[in-house]
Amino acid sequence: MPSNFFVSRFTQAHVNAGQIQYLHDGILSSPDSVVFNVSIGKQMIGPYTLFINVVDDRVELSVSNITVISGSNKTINSDVIYATAGSERDIEFRILSDPEFGWLVRDASNLTNISTIRQFSVQELSDHRIHYISNPISRELRDTFTVAACTIDTQQCTLPKQVTVLVRHHNLYEPELLRNEVMKIWNMRKTPITKQHLFSQVKGELLYELNDEIKDDDTPIEQIRYLINQPLNGYVARANNPSKAITNFSQAEINKSEIIFVKNEDTATAGGFSFLVSDGLHQIGPEWFTVESLQEIKITMDANGHLVMPPGKFPAVIGSDLLKVQIADVDPSKIVYKVTKIPRYGNLLLSGVLTEQFTQEDINEGRLVYKVDSDFLDEWTKKDLFLFKVLLNDSTDDSAIDENRFKISITYAALPSHRLHEFIQLHSVVVSCGGSVAINESHVNLDVIRKNFHEELLVDFSRKPRHGQLDVLNSIIKHTALMKLFDLLTGRSLIYRHQKEALLRDEILFYILPKNDANRRRTNRLRIILPVIVLPQKDPLVKIKEFPDRIKLIVGNNYSLSSEIFQVAHPVIKPSDLEYRLLQAGSNGVKFLMKNGMTELFTQDDVNKGRVRLFHQQQLNVHSDIDVVVFEVVLNLISISLTHFGAKSNGDRSKIVYKITKSPENGTLYWVAGEKEANTFTQLDIDEERVLYAQLNMQAFQVDRFEFKVENELNETVQSISYVRVLPVLNPRILVADSSSVALITGAHLNASILQYLTPRFFVTKSPRFGRFVLNSNVGQYVEFFTYNDIINNGLFYVPNQTDVMVLDFAELELNADEIQPARFRFEIEIHPSTIINYIPSTDSTANHSIPPDLSHSAMLPFNKLINYCVLIILFALIVAVITTVIIFRRHSSNRKQLRVVQAQKRRELNAKAKTDLQKQPDLLSTTVYATIGRSRRELSEKRPERSLQTFDGSKQRASLTPTPASQRTQSRPLSGEVMDYRELNIRNTPEMNRSRPDRYQSTRLKDNQYWV
Repeated sequence: MPSNFFVSRFTQAHVNAGQIQYLHDGILSSPDSVVFNVSIGKQMIGPYTLFINVVDDRVELSVSNITVISGSNKTINSDVIYATAGSERDIEFRILSDPEFGWLVRDASNLTNISTIRQFSVQELSDHRIHYISNPISRELRDTFTVAACTIDTQQCTLPKQVTVLVRHHNLYEPELLRNEVMKIWNMRKTPITKQHLFSQVKGELLYELNDEIKDDDTPIEQIRYLINQPLNGYVARANNPSKAITNFSQAEINKSEIIFVKNEDTATAGGFSFLVSDGLHQIGPEWFTVESLQEIKITMDANGHLVMPPGKFPAVIGSDLLKVQIADVDPSKIVYKVTKIPRYGNLLLSGVLTEQFTQEDINEGRLVYKVDSDFLDEWTKKDLFLFKVLLNDSTDDSAIDENRFKISITYAALPSHRLHEFIQLHSVVVSCGGSVAINESHVNLDVIRKNFHEELLVDFSRKPRHGQLDVLNSIIKHTALMKLFDLLTGRSLIYRHQKEALLRDEILFYILPKNDANRRRTNRLRIILPVIVLPQKDPLVKIKEFPDRIKLIVGNNYSLSSEIFQVAHPVIKPSDLEYRLLQAGSNGVKFLMKNGMTELFTQDDVNKGRVRLFHQQQLNVHSDIDVVVFEVVLNLISISLTHFGAKSNGDRSKIVYKITKSPENGTLYWVAGEKEANTFTQLDIDEERVLYAQLNMQAFQVDRFEFKVENELNETVQSISYVRVLPVLNPRILVADSSSVALITGAHLNASILQYLTPRFFVTKSPRFGRFVLNSNVGQYVEFFTYNDIINNGLFYVPNQTDVMVLDFAELELNADEIQPARFRFEIEIHPSTIINYIPSTDSTANHSIPPDLSHSAMLPFNKLINYCVLIILFALIVAVITTVIIFRRHSSNRKQLRVVQAQKRRELNAKAKTDLQKQPDLLSTTVYATIGRSRRELSEKRPERSLQTFDGSKQRASLTPTPASQRTQSRPLSGEVMDYRELNIRNTPEMNRSRPDRYQSTRLKDNQYWV
């Protein structure tokens, strides 16, 4: 039986045992495939693809209902019965229940001894040889039969399905008049007769098929005719020929509103006509159709407003507040608006569809909208309209009805605040407390509007800010705040000056309006709010003693800056570190000159010494006598930031240059565009994230470094070192394990949930020394690779070696996932001693591979494995009992006693001799021994942490091994093979093995100031 456990890995043994199965989902029959890798030890080969051919052997049957005329036959084809089977198998259809009021026959021409066939083939169905014949004697309206499809070779059949046959009879029932309503006429002579007034159909029985009601109309509506007699106060005519009276018409003509009643002139009384209803065989009537002529009603508009809307892709709703006609005793659905002239710059849409006719009900429900053709305007306001007439009851006589006009204005002034971003880009004004900013195109960008709109616009600052003031430098009318939009965007016309006593946020309110419509600026202007962000001073000790608002400069001349008009002071920082940084350069030819030419950066010391001059150069395309420059006073204190690369300088960030003087050892710096090595780049490149660090080997998880030099445009140079460490996205936690049990590794220790959808996987690049990793599915195999799914499914364990002291272990893991760089890290493990120690195994790396883990103390083992261990323990106990019994009986032997005495005497002599030889040996602790251990170049450069030395006091009953703190052990962890494991002394096959620890420690005496190392 297939299991419900989906595997992601399996072994050759599983395949040989037939335990790996492929289960198809049964949805598609297209070929499938499995991609896998093959691992042999530490070697992985692949990928390989196993293609799976899916064979579809399903049989499906679909049927449809048919309609047949009583007494006739109907061909059964693939539209009625259709079956499919996989692999193009042969199919036959079997009739499981016969029709009651007809027959299924093969070849309708042969009706001798007619009877229903039992089966037929697909070929006979395709050749149109199968027919249903209706019994002409029966008056039933419905018949059924049941069919199933079966494969010929496997005899696999579908579920039976029923086919319904609807039997229609010719003119079986008489017509029935369902509706005969009074028709009212307002203000007109001609009115159409609709099916809301007059409606007839042939009464038939009801059939129910698939929950839908179907009426048996045995006579089409074209054959249901109204026969007119004795019309009163008018006559009946066709709409296309209203002057000619007619005597009959059909129900189909009424449904199409092709029949009208024409009232006689100067007649105010009721009229109508008498009629009969006939279907050609049956006839009902006579009936009377009433036409009422009401008093003349004058239609007046309750609302005919003016639609004002912004441009764009969003339509505007025409509601009842703008367009409304209300007449007593008249339903809104009867009040019809007929458009006589469509709009020019847009369309009228009714429920999203173009329309030229709508009702008051449509307006009340919000279904009528106006949509502009273009998203942008070439003028500030575009006027549009449509003409319409209001009709009652969809009258065709509208010549005497007045025509009305509905006005539409499409204007930028109607833009709501939440749609301003579609046409205008606003950026907050940032100003320091007490500072000033020139408003320019960086704050208000109207490129989208100006791209299509070429007329001149004005800006009106009619309201003052709350916490500042506006300095209007170039207004078109004196003593007003009205200026040209072009002048505002140049940055030379408006300055916002913040008041020092306020730190609250502020805003600048202004209006944009067209110049040719300035007189109507209150009704045709666009309201805009520009936020102002106030920043506190970075250093409150900075004092701006002198800073002029205006300077008069003669065209073509220079103006020297002096400390009398430009002076910034600080009690600690010297003038050479107080810098003026140009934020907004002059747009009318004003430049700052120093000895080396034009500059955008100078210091207070340069001003004090008269090194800075203002120069004006006449601009040919500018006709203004004003120019504005904006400064920022900064303190030049820090050149390099600690966040990535970040050099703070008063100069241009593109001119702060980094030069790599020593490349990183384990990685490289390269350009994002082009993927070339980057040895020189600017601060702007770093800000734009154009430079990346990529590791070339996996040693970057420890520490990598490179040296660089930073220069600016003033030839100032700073040298520094940058350290790089590649960290994994997870934060591993220390695993605490008991030496006598198996420790489960969970998501709390290795939490890679952030990469769960990127297939996170872990490679064991350096195995733990005092234990090993195992998977529950393969306990006996050494684990070098596992996935995050193994962790969250509780399938990864750590099996420690037994120890009588706490041991710190670690494994070096490499985390890898799709679309990210791999990263290595250390997974720390603490092994605590068990209360019962049976043995201390070897800590060699080979021993870790050869000794199977002791899982007897783990509660996480499967129950069947626990039973196997119990059986082994019982067998071992029986063997021990037998051996013990033999030893007890042999103790009574005298020969055994003598042998034991001789052996004891020899042992004492051997111990005495060993003690004498040991005393004759030279004292190794009195000799200084120098040992050199080879290290890698990387480890030689690291600073080796100090270790505390432990003294073994022979007077105590037991020596204590104090473990090194966890932090020191982690930092000083050597590479494999560089430190001798002290536990190897416990497994040597020497005579010392049977002695107690104090005896072994006392065998070699320590002198003063001597320590065990």
